[in-house]
Amino acid sequence: KGIITWIPSPAYANSNNVLKTVVTANNPNAPSLKATNSFTVVVNVSPNTFTWTNSLGGDWGVAANWSPNGVPGPTDNAYISRNNGVSLAVNVYVDTVVGSLTLGGSGLSPTLAGPAALTVNGPLSWQGGTITGVVQCNGGALSGICYLDGGQLINTGTLAWDDAIVNDGASSVISNAPNGTINLIANGQATQTYFAGSAGATFYNAGQRNVSNLVSVADTFISSGTVFVGSGTLNLVNGGTNYSTINVAANATLQFSSESETSIFTCTSGSYPN
Repeated sequence: KGIITWIPSPAYANSNNVLKTVVTANNPNAPSLKATNSFTVVVNVSPNTFTWTNSLGGDWGVAANWSPNGVPGPTDNAYISRNNGVSLAVNVYVDTVVGSLTLGGSGLSPTLAGPAALTVNGPLSWQGGTITGVVQCNGGALSGICYLDGGQLINTGTLAWDDAIVNDGASSVISNAPNGTINLIANGQATQTYFAGSAGATFYNAGQRNVSNLVSVADTFISSGTVFVGSGTLNLVNGGTNYSTINVAANATLQFSSESETSIFTCTSGSYPN
């Protein structure tokens, strides 16, 4: 959506100034507006959809890597779902904003890398593949098998974590912002340490995190927001620290252990009901 303001030049005040609306280059019959006074036109522009086509990977900011040719903008939808059985990495070299992003798919595992950050104004649909850079999303959905290799995933909206396994490590970070909500409905492992021999991963929660199934988190969990375990079990395998509220419903379980050892979890305040 945009606004065009038409201000005729005083030198042509007695002529018929023409503003011609052109939707495409092949639209010679576009309507024309004639006026000698100022006026404002409100323009509504529909989002465009761009699909990554370069099977060798490359620079997000190169128009030729997308179909149609062009770089997705702040209101556009971007799809990166192909790798054709070869390693495909899409690099974001300058801080970039896109409307929505679908990454990966069934049997498809592209890599989204930095060094710059990608902000998704709308939802992120992460269906597979690897993130090694910084991605901030306004909610969306996680599904399939995903890899966070030293990258950061920052959520500011409502994110559905539905049977997704995020294999992480290498100092990677998952962060739920103060205005974010993560609904963990995975059945089993939500995160697990994958990149062996490297530093671990951290899951920060400053917003709302809801659990409604059997969910196991291998990351160190640090919460200054609210956690609600409505049903099932939340297992914080690697411990962490809670600075706020964890609510566990009747018949639900909060657990701090793995198969081989018990983890350490620190609560700075709160109470344990009888």
